[in-house]
Amino acid sequence: MSDDDTLPPLPAITPGRYRHFKGGEYELLDCVRHSETLQPLVLYRPLRGASGLWARPHAMFFEQVLVDGVWRPRFARMEPADDANRQTHLRPMTEAEFEAFAAEVVTDYAADKVSAGTWAADEALALSSASQVALLPPGLATPGHHHHSMVAADGTVVGALWFAEQQQAGLTSAYVYYIKVWSAHQRHGHGRRALLALEDEVRRLGLAGIALHVFGHNASAQALYAGLDYRPTDINLFKQVPPSPVRTAGAAASDGPPSTHPTADEFL
Repeated sequence: MSDDDTLPPLPAITPGRYRHFKGGEYELLDCVRHSETLQPLVLYRPLRGASGLWARPHAMFFEQVLVDGVWRPRFARMEPADDANRQTHLRPMTEAEFEAFAAEVVTDYAADKVSAGTWAADEALALSSASQVALLPPGLATPGHHHHSMVAADGTVVGALWFAEQQQAGLTSAYVYYIKVWSAHQRHGHGRRALLALEDEVRRLGLAGIALHVFGHNASAQALYAGLDYRPTDINLFKQVPPSPVRTAGAAASDGPPSTHPTADEFL
């Protein structure tokens, strides 16, 4: 077992009631780790029939399964019974809200790109700012782009959502560029309810569906989208390959097998 300060962080989860794709209902309690392998596991209990606590690999609990030709979450989150009293709706941003939002987007997108290993830290903010200018030349008034504030039942602005109308497979869909619940209001279901409200907006606009991108390191967002029946389309993968050791002239040959690829010296 490793010391706490050397352990990898556990993926974020949303505790609560989940329905298995076969119909069983369960309560997700927490995320834990295997004492020997450090594999993240979820701890849950059945709400009907069988009793006791159960553990399952985190990736398996939140994975998609093929059911009658349709990809669905193995466990889909159920709306809490009191959600009728905790509605979250979307409304268009004001100009003042957009100014603060635009600065937040630049910072967040730069940080995500650095975490994903796509951009270097010293260039990330400049690249993020340039990307936003290219997407939104006139800012809030950019045609085809919709910027909304998430608003709780008491009128408090709890987050933001930005989507654009884009062509995909011959259909016009809503592409979500940004969705975030402000830190003081997280873990209250606002993100999920905002995405459900977005579905109503998509229907109102006559769009075909919703598309979005999620970073590989954002496990909690992936779980949220899976629970709302979003399915993967294109998946980009990356593996870092360390460079070969540099051999200087006269250095002893390594014990490994000879290279089958010619080096630059062999062409001289």
